[in-house]
Amino acid sequence: KMEVGGDDYDYGAFIQRIELRPTPRAPEEPSLPLQGLTFAVKDIINGENKHYGTPTNPCAPDRVPGGSSSGSAVAVAAKLVDLSLGTDTGGSVRVPAAYCGIFGFRPSHGIISTMNVIPMAQIFDTVGKFLALET
Repeated sequence: KMEVGGDDYDYGAFIQRIELRPTPRAPEEPSLPLQGLTFAVKDIINGENKHYGTPTNPCAPDRVPGGSSSGSAVAVAAKLVDLSLGTDTGGSVRVPAAYCGIFGFRPSHGIISTMNVIPMAQIFDTVGKFLALET
């Protein structure tokens, strides 16, 4: 749960939260650029989900958070994680990013491997990223 505008929200993002932890380094060595960031991976959530509940859009709690990667977008927008991944076939990264007020990137097809991604339409499927606009 998180407080937004005086109200508590359970975002229902259904994510796995992972923290990047590098192998131990000597104190004099510089830290790695992504060290300590948290990220999420997409689960089986749609913008509106009658089985698990619709994740709350942190940007507009009275509106849906977008498409099938909305749980990942909500996790970033709610500052539960620093970055997250989602899949995009027909807008499932771009739409939730726009609805939740965060950055969503859908790379060209084939740039990021879709190995182990459950296919929807292999000629369109891509793995995209969500990042907050502010740090």
